[in-house]
Amino acid sequence: MNSGLAAQFSMPSCQTKYFGELSYEPSAVIEFPDGLPAFEDQRRFILIDRQDLKPLVFMQSLDTPGLCFLTVPAGAVAADFRLELSEEITVLNVPRKPALGTDVVCLVIVTLRPTGPTANLLAPIVIDLRTLRAVQAVMTDSAYSIQHPLSMPAMASKDAAPEPLQVREPVC
Repeated sequence: MNSGLAAQFSMPSCQTKYFGELSYEPSAVIEFPDGLPAFEDQRRFILIDRQDLKPLVFMQSLDTPGLCFLTVPAGAVAADFRLELSEEITVLNVPRKPALGTDVVCLVIVTLRPTGPTANLLAPIVIDLRTLRAVQAVMTDSAYSIQHPLSMPAMASKDAAPEPLQVREPVC
């Protein structure tokens, strides 16, 4: 195969701090048109969904090797989680109350604290499954917390995760 043809079929890759160099399918790139709060310049990510670490999903920046958010599906944290998007969120082409796992994937960012891990249920990462455009959706009128305590046994329970996680895993 000539080098031009080989380059046409090679997958892009990104350097990461925690996973080394990763190749990924261009169709697996999650785009945040407005970036993330406090990370407005970070707009392109891939999801790393390793079977041996489920339900953890790593959201790796394609532009900053050391920026990788630890997330889990919202349904793994709160089986009855309900998402309602504000009218201000216009970058996603989904209903205000989208179906988790059908219209969107909903991930919550995990923070490791001295008192134990917590999840931000108040501002989940919402990914439109049709377009792979995403936002961090702050649900201002919600009773959810930004520091919801995580129970590891509950997260590991098969009954606690009704939302199927449909992500495209990068090829390593």
